[in-house]
Amino acid sequence: NLTAVTLYDNLRKVSDASFSGSPVKTVRLCAATSPRYIDSYIAFGKKFERLVTTADTERIIIVAGSSKYWGLDCDYMESLIDDRYSVVNYGTSVGMNIMFFLEAVSSYLTETDVLVYSPELYGSNSWQTNVNTELPTATFHGIANSYNLLERVDASRYPNFFSSFAEFVAGRLQMGEVRWDSWSDSIDQYGDYTKFRTDLNTPDYYLGVMGDFHFDEIGVPPEFLPNLNLVLDSAASSGAKIYFSFPPYNKNAVADGYLNDAAYDYYMQYIRENIHAELISDVRYYIHEGQFFDDSDYHLNAIGRPIHTGQLTADLAAMGILLAE
Repeated sequence: NLTAVTLYDNLRKVSDASFSGSPVKTVRLCAATSPRYIDSYIAFGKKFERLVTTADTERIIIVAGSSKYWGLDCDYMESLIDDRYSVVNYGTSVGMNIMFFLEAVSSYLTETDVLVYSPELYGSNSWQTNVNTELPTATFHGIANSYNLLERVDASRYPNFFSSFAEFVAGRLQMGEVRWDSWSDSIDQYGDYTKFRTDLNTPDYYLGVMGDFHFDEIGVPPEFLPNLNLVLDSAASSGAKIYFSFPPYNKNAVADGYLNDAAYDYYMQYIRENIHAELISDVRYYIHEGQFFDDSDYHLNAIGRPIHTGQLTADLAAMGILLAE
């Protein structure tokens, strides 16, 4: 009947078998050692700080992969909406489970909030971090200085939860200690990434490491929709507005046969019919030339960021988010 446990970050070993047969849902993690990861660009304490310190304001909270981490300028977005909302960028990083962060962040929503979910749907391997329940160890790196997030998810939904955590702490204890007030200068106060190249790429830039973009159900396979919608329904129960938007796509990384209106319309209709969040964007306006990208097919550079930020802001304005006069 064990449903909640408290762990400490000096734990040496634990496995999923340790709690076999027990419905452990709540895991609280306490700091027993000095921090390690908090000065890393994938330690998202600044994002968490932004989330909790803006709790008494109306917020636009964006949960996504690294496309929004790199691709948004939240200071610019706030200026476009005349500071009527506090913007929180909870874009994460490759190899992390976005669903984990969506579930955790959603537990902080209030009825005055707007949540924008914008996963990377870039081909046959995108489901590994977008909508399934496998919990990569890198996910724990993202909460290295925001342990509170851990108890906001239902641990029983992630079958490898404890084994993944054990791998995290084992690696963590091999690292040198850092100060509690250490922060990465790669993240600003909104949660935006701060280091960019601006003019190193050409219009034909293409990386292709993660696969090409497919505008069909391959991005969110049908077998994972129940898991995704369970979390989105929980988010909606807060009374917040729940929206779905797109990451920026490098035009050169779109798979053959998908740069056409028929593919765009099919993809957007699939999302409308199958995902429990209101689609606010047109995918056509999220496809950009190669020179606007930095070091991947969905990381915008300093020139592409304001374009993408402006488009998302315009989509939100169409849903009633007022723009500055």
